Amino acid sequence: MSVQQLYERVTNQIIADIEKGDLPVWLQPWKSGKRGGIIPINAVTKKPYNGLNVLMLWAERQEKQYALAEWLTYKQCQEAGGQVRKGEKSTPGIYVNKQVIEKGTDEERLCHS
Repeated sequence: MSVQQLYERVTNQIIADIEKGDLPVWLQPWKSGKRGGIIPINAVTKKPYNGLNVLMLWAERQEKQYALAEWLTYKQCQEAGGQVRKGEKSTPGIYVNKQVIEKGTDEERLCHS
């Protein structure tokens, strides 16, 4: 799935939820100091997800009624001794890897041309 297709999928899901009126009540949990569980995190690294991944994982958690906002990869599940249930489907995500290129190198010229 391309990034553009993923953006379209998320946008269409948000529009469909708004049109159905199928939205949870907005609670602002941070106002009472209960910030835990708002932002999806990786269950192994405990790093928070960001960008469009937050919206996608919020929607998936709401749809599937998951109790926790913790996610992991298939490989992380296996390494932790777990197994994904038969029939379960993955939730797509976006991974961006920053690449540092030294100025004046051939790679820099290729990337900027």
